[in-house]
Amino acid sequence: AWTWIAARKLERFLVLVDARGGNPPWAVPAAPPKSLAPEDYTGPIEPGPHAAEILSKARHVPPLVRFNDADRKRAWALHDYAVSAHDAALGKLIAAIDEAGRGGDTSILVTSDGGIGAAAHVPFGDDEPLDESSLESLLVFHSAGETTGAHVRAPTSSIDLATTALAELGLAPPRSFEGEDLFAAENDDGARPVFASRGGRQLVSWMGLVAKTGEGPTELCVPALDA
Repeated sequence: AWTWIAARKLERFLVLVDARGGNPPWAVPAAPPKSLAPEDYTGPIEPGPHAAEILSKARHVPPLVRFNDADRKRAWALHDYAVSAHDAALGKLIAAIDEAGRGGDTSILVTSDGGIGAAAHVPFGDDEPLDESSLESLLVFHSAGETTGAHVRAPTSSIDLATTALAELGLAPPRSFEGEDLFAAENDDGARPVFASRGGRQLVSWMGLVAKTGEGPTELCVPALDA
């Protein structure tokens, strides 16, 4: 991406980088650093094309691979290492934009899909139980020409991302879009519910409450009091 930008620095450009992020198989050298937790790990969780397959076998009922605490620590260590590598690559991309002389008129949006279920026994699956982490998405937005950032304190949702990006491009969203421009939500009082669904399961966060339906009895809790 940064090579492409350098070759087109005199043109208007739109660049989309779809990165794997912290999902397996992780972007980690074939021989991971010895500093990766846990120390002296000898289990099956390693980077490469078989990582997702092994995790899938561990999620099988009954499990085809026994997944223990050491395996869990290694999976999260590989996740953290991969995300750090992505962070370094993002730094190179931003540096390339600056070196092309386009830092002042280029908007940068960094986002992700739903969060990873940190409470799942075997993480990084496509069908993890819904919990509060499913409602968390990364969003970092640098608007062209701005020197300072804004902290959006209101609960936000993935449905807002497209509306926010279109607003930055000076375009009105289609009527079917339910999201709002997150820059306009900076002073929101948090009264808007945040919703996530997977299959027949739903999770709603609203005014400090979390409600979960579709997985047995409906549950309502106050995360600040009962994690």
